Amino acid sequence: MAKSLYWLHELQMKRGAKVVSKRIDDFKEKFQHKLGRVFDPIAETMNVHPDHTFGACLRPDDYGSDDLIYNRLPSEYLRGKDRERAMVAAVRHHLKNVNCERFDSLVTAFRHYDKKADGVIDKDELLEACEQANLHLDEKLLDQLFDYCDVDNDGLISYLEFANYLTWKDKMPLKEYEERVVIKGRKPDCANPAEANAEESEPTLLIQPQDIVLNENSEKTLRTLLRPSNKVSSHYKTTSSDINAVVGAVPTICEYVKAFVEIRNDQQTW
Repeated sequence: MAKSLYWLHELQMKRGAKVVSKRIDDFKEKFQHKLGRVFDPIAETMNVHPDHTFGACLRPDDYGSDDLIYNRLPSEYLRGKDRERAMVAAVRHHLKNVNCERFDSLVTAFRHYDKKADGVIDKDELLEACEQANLHLDEKLLDQLFDYCDVDNDGLISYLEFANYLTWKDKMPLKEYEERVVIKGRKPDCANPAEANAEESEPTLLIQPQDIVLNENSEKTLRTLLRPSNKVSSHYKTTSSDINAVVGAVPTICEYVKAFVEIRNDQQTW
């Protein structure tokens, strides 16, 4: 009867013994430092197959928040290309800062890139300018940068594309003499069969009059280009657009009358 009033471990402690959980011994075996043995408590967890995945495997979404904001079609989803876009954005930001610090006008900066003086920038000229700006790009990143700036996909970066994507055009407003800059006609490339029999193009203005706009400070600058993938779709409606309302504005009398008629119709229906 006396023995039944004690727990087993209490009886063993009275006899000089001690009951210890095996989990405690295992814990000490793993995390206690021992002489001549490398301390590596997570060694056992590393003995798994290289393709092993801990936790539940969930299929990632094909679209991201950027795709939802711009209402892109499924064929235009980035699908994990955010890092590539971030790299291109970092390179463009560096080139913009360099151009803004080194040159006092957009035309001067453009001429630094346009080594052939034909009014456009090709990929070799862009690579040379990047090297001079201490940007050593690999071929893949250079292609991504060029494709981002070449909006019209003609294989060349025009002056308008250069000003939008490689300079801070808002910080470098146009000067009066820049509007009258004339570029020489582009000579055909004899090595290219498609241009072998082509004639030299006539001299034209570097900046077209329709590309010049006024900014908020009434200074002349170049118009802003939008990439096709960044145009927000207009195929949607909001409750405000249904009644032609303006946020923060007072509703017109017509809207009051329309609302009153709807209320009367509801009352008559009831």
